[in-house]
Amino acid sequence: MMSGYPKRTSARLSSDSMASIERDIRRRREIEDRRQREAAIRAKIEGLRKALYVSEADSVSPAFVNERTLLRNELRELERVAFISNLKATESSLADLGSRVEAYERRLQGQKAERMRLKRQAEESLASLKSSVCGDEFDKVASYWFPEDCDRLRESFGRIERMIDEGRFADAASEAASSLNRAQTLIDKALKQDEQELGRKKIIEAMIGSMEQMGFVLVGQPTYQSSHRDSGVELVGQLPSRQRITAVVYLDGRVEYLTQGFEILRFEGPDGKEQTTCDNAEQVLTDLQRCMDSSHQIVMAEPDWDGKGPTSPGLVITSHGDAQREGSQTSGR
Repeated sequence: MMSGYPKRTSARLSSDSMASIERDIRRRREIEDRRQREAAIRAKIEGLRKALYVSEADSVSPAFVNERTLLRNELRELERVAFISNLKATESSLADLGSRVEAYERRLQGQKAERMRLKRQAEESLASLKSSVCGDEFDKVASYWFPEDCDRLRESFGRIERMIDEGRFADAASEAASSLNRAQTLIDKALKQDEQELGRKKIIEAMIGSMEQMGFVLVGQPTYQSSHRDSGVELVGQLPSRQRITAVVYLDGRVEYLTQGFEILRFEGPDGKEQTTCDNAEQVLTDLQRCMDSSHQIVMAEPDWDGKGPTSPGLVITSHGDAQREGSQTSGR
């Protein structure tokens, strides 16, 4: 036997020791796996909390607010039992809740985009309305003929702005569009009446010139019958004999003549009822309108007495205000 060298020895762990080591390794792995799964659950819960508690549902609609409340309650219940119950059940419940929160967020974002579109539409409609109502054409024409309607349109600005501030974008857009349509209608009507007014002025100028040619003296100045510009314009001409003709010229070109001081003849008609005629006044009016045609190129229809007919010419005694003016006739372009 040789000396001076170490002796070699070998030993084996017992089966019990090996089993114990393996159990310890599995336990460590299970602990690490649970730790990782719990961390994932916490991260998932935190992500859902951020999604639901930073959500802008309040600015969209009550329906989204109610749905968000239900999802928050469900998340709180999951947080309460997350690490008490089986992790697999918790993970499954979180996955289901996460899918529903994602679907909720997609719908919420879509609704927010739609509301932004409606807001832009409302703001653009309001800008168009202001541009139309505050434009030169509107101020000079529509405000002249329809001042009260134009004031109401301007008052709608504040009402529409409040709707936008309150988030009632669809209502604001609808109100702005409706007001814009009314504004355009007013402009169209005002332009038409502006054109009719030019025609009326020509009739009045021709009538004044013709009256003067026939020896009439203008009594006062032509005046509107009321504060409304579309009311009749009244002008009065008087002869030296104090016979008087009052003409009311309407916007559509109709003219109503009221005569005073002309002889009225009364007689019994075929039906036994009293009839009246005023041939002298009718001839004067006919001459007046012929003069308007020949001297001023204004053609008027033949004067027509109220009640005048082929067998029963008549005359209506017309009362206007405090004065009794006899002989009402109408004529139109």
